[in-house]
Amino acid sequence: MIFEDENLNLSKISFNERHEFYNCTFSSQDLKELKITDSFFDECIFKNIDLSNCSLTNSKFSDCTIEESKLIGINWTSINSLMNCTFNKCILDYSIFNSMKLSKNKFIHSSIKEADFSESELESVEFCFSDLYATNFSGSNLKKSDFRNATNYSIDPAFSNIKKAKFSLPEAINLLKSFDIIVE
Repeated sequence: MIFEDENLNLSKISFNERHEFYNCTFSSQDLKELKITDSFFDECIFKNIDLSNCSLTNSKFSDCTIEESKLIGINWTSINSLMNCTFNKCILDYSIFNSMKLSKNKFIHSSIKEADFSESELESVEFCFSDLYATNFSGSNLKKSDFRNATNYSIDPAFSNIKKAKFSLPEAINLLKSFDIIVE
């Protein structure tokens, strides 16, 4: 089924068949633990949505904007792609993105605590103003990524490519933790 230019409530949709959503808006919905399968979302807006512990299987998100939403504990690795999406003022704590291709997505002004981005392709991703407490970036390509004004990240430059990535002080000092040096 194809939906275009609509304001929709995802909880009213049966995901027993393939769905395509173009330029749709989803707002102020509690969709905890919803199972979304075989769906395509293009240029959609999600605002004030709770998709915590949601199951996303064989779905694609392209050029979507997700704002002021809770996406806690989602295993994003079961989707087909997440391209050019913007997460603004979201909570993505405990999410799993490991080994994904996420280049050019934006995770700004968000809480992304204890998430897993290990072994991911994160070139040119923005993490500006986000809290990245205990988030795993081991083995990731962070080339040209933007961490300015992000906090609490712990990235080991020996195990992640950070060439031309942008960082701001004082948080950039965290890049030296793995070298066991003293900075005074």
